[in-house]
Amino acid sequence: MTTLSRVVDGDTIVLNNEKIRLKGIDAPESKQWCWYIGDHKEKISYKCGVESAKYLSKLIEGGERIECTNEGKDLYGRTLSYCYVGITNINRDMVYKGWAVGYGEFKVEELIAMYNKAGIWRGDFEMPSEWRKKRKKRRR
Repeated sequence: MTTLSRVVDGDTIVLNNEKIRLKGIDAPESKQWCWYIGDHKEKISYKCGVESAKYLSKLIEGGERIECTNEGKDLYGRTLSYCYVGITNINRDMVYKGWAVGYGEFKVEELIAMYNKAGIWRGDFEMPSEWRKKRKKRRR
């Protein structure tokens, strides 16, 4: 039986005690902030990394069985996977709904999310890879 232990962030889950990295996507980090312009022209900041993880939780909490492929390991030893709930490709849906960007894949879904101003595309954000790079430099 496949059991979800927890959502780590918008592109990582723990399934049967195994850390799974959703292949082909990059979601905002848990501590990452994004912003958009509100109805009264004010700049509104929000924790987009937290919102991304919440969306992923909502997507997979329906009780349906989660199925994941094994596409090898990443540099950190996580299993790279395409995961599905029923017929829904979770990786693709995260990009399509704007809570992750394509990472070498899902470019059409990313364009649709941009056009629809979905998720992080409703305003401004730093690409997750750039956000991580800047934080890494600060720690040195």
